[in-house]
Amino acid sequence: MCGILVIVDKTQSSVDENRAENALLDLKNRGPDVSFSMRPRPYVFIGQTVLSLVGNIPDDKSTSNFVSDSGRYLVSFHGEIYNYRDLEKRFLGGQYLPSNVSDTAVLSKLHDHVALEQVPELLDGMYAYAVFDHDEDCLSIVRDIAGEKSLYVYEDKKFLIIASQISAIRAFGVSMPLNLGALQDYFHSRHFLQRDATAFLNVRQLLPGTIEKFDIKSGKLILSTNRSLRDWVSPTMFEEYGKLGVDELAEILDGLISSCVRQMIPINRKYASVVSGGIDSSLIASYLCEQSDPDLLVAVNHVGKDYISDELDGFRKCLGRDISVLDVTVEQYTARINASMGVLGSPLLSHSFIGQNIQSEFVNACGCRALFGGEGADELFGGYECYLNPEEDSTTNPSPYSGFIDGELQKVPPASEGYFEMLSAEWQRSLDAYKFIPKQRERTLLSQMLLDLSLQVANVGLRGADLMSMMWSVETRSVFVRKPIIQFALNLPLLAKIDPECQDPLMRTKTVLKKVFLRRFPQGLIQKKQGFSGFPNEAGGSLGKIEDFQTVKLLGLDCGQLDRTNLTRDQLWKYFNLEFFLRSLNEQTA
Repeated sequence: MCGILVIVDKTQSSVDENRAENALLDLKNRGPDVSFSMRPRPYVFIGQTVLSLVGNIPDDKSTSNFVSDSGRYLVSFHGEIYNYRDLEKRFLGGQYLPSNVSDTAVLSKLHDHVALEQVPELLDGMYAYAVFDHDEDCLSIVRDIAGEKSLYVYEDKKFLIIASQISAIRAFGVSMPLNLGALQDYFHSRHFLQRDATAFLNVRQLLPGTIEKFDIKSGKLILSTNRSLRDWVSPTMFEEYGKLGVDELAEILDGLISSCVRQMIPINRKYASVVSGGIDSSLIASYLCEQSDPDLLVAVNHVGKDYISDELDGFRKCLGRDISVLDVTVEQYTARINASMGVLGSPLLSHSFIGQNIQSEFVNACGCRALFGGEGADELFGGYECYLNPEEDSTTNPSPYSGFIDGELQKVPPASEGYFEMLSAEWQRSLDAYKFIPKQRERTLLSQMLLDLSLQVANVGLRGADLMSMMWSVETRSVFVRKPIIQFALNLPLLAKIDPECQDPLMRTKTVLKKVFLRRFPQGLIQKKQGFSGFPNEAGGSLGKIEDFQTVKLLGLDCGQLDRTNLTRDQLWKYFNLEFFLRSLNEQTA
């Protein structure tokens, strides 16, 4: 896991070394082992920070792993490629590299043998990277199809900047006006949810599965291709899995999880695993304890709100391991908000992020470099209660997680132009992926889960897991968003995910995953889903009167319509969240 910073001066003036190095320093948390920069042209700065999880921990600033054998390609990379040894044998013949070769070295050298556009098709892992081509004087950027690793693109008339964090772009010292439309749109989604937009007008996210190529001399985008999780929906696989019973499917899933976990266990590095008391993380921890020896099992308990993680003795007994439970108070939660937003470069995408931040600090303090979690399982396997009672009308997305929320206009600002249309277009694309399914209810529900996965998980869950953990130099690894498991889950029949008629209410959601869970844990450890925790609204009590909020003034709202008594809990948190964000920006620029 690393940090990327690429700065291109489109006027072909030399990039200011001091400004660039200062911006790279902002990514030190992402790569505490070593950092360095490369200058293939005076007007191109490529910075890299390294958190080593594969091979030997680097003790110098050698760039050999980042340059192809021919010297033509220079790669800046963050993430993990789990099949890199297979790729080395297949394309590099095993003759170039020592036995402790890193995935970065394989990726850079692979470009001498495979066309740039074909490389992502070969990779099994989580990644975002930039490739500079000396011969063509062009820069390409790539992001994994699930969206596990974030990559941000800033552009104005002078600069093109690519970075792992928005904060690094800000540190370079360019103009970044707020995107007021995106702030307004927040009131019309459950979380701060955008497709590629950010809280700043001239900064966007590179979409998952995207390759973009820039011609440096002209400053123009000359290639843009995109793969999507929708491409993994297969009528053939769907038909095959539809012939199997849930127990048979559970057998397949058990094998897939076991294989993926085995590939992902760090070698000669300390690592941790979350055991929250829920199905997903606890299940992954059981595979890790079976196949390896995690250095730490950890959970977060928001005192007085987390009824599951507050009592984990049943899991301790089954796993044969102690679980470190971190008690978090309102005061601790509130104290972390500003710093978290500084790394995110946005309001909190979900109020669970603060717990992730505190947990990652503890994991780091225990000497661990990787942290396993359960991100993505709910969307893949039907874990939300809303999937049990869908609306029959499929023209609009019924999901509270990736759908449009009208809101009460006298209390919240209207959505920006095009936001509803963007969400509607994404919904139609998800429906089209399952157009071969004749039953409308099944097609609607599977499309809903697909969009929740491709939009919410990529833009909220995975982004938070990356940024909150890397704030403390810890890499989060989510087994459920591995390619084999996603392909399996996207092609399951509906009854393998939800069974509304099941006599046991606790088995109505995530049916096949819970079948796997019961192979390892007793039925009594399956509990009703807790939902989101944390102290978002409690933290907002420190902000004063809403009518005095910068948010209200910035968005031009009618103060007379706003107070803490006539807003819903969700609306109130949105005001608090945006106000925390605006005040954090003031502190950063003070």
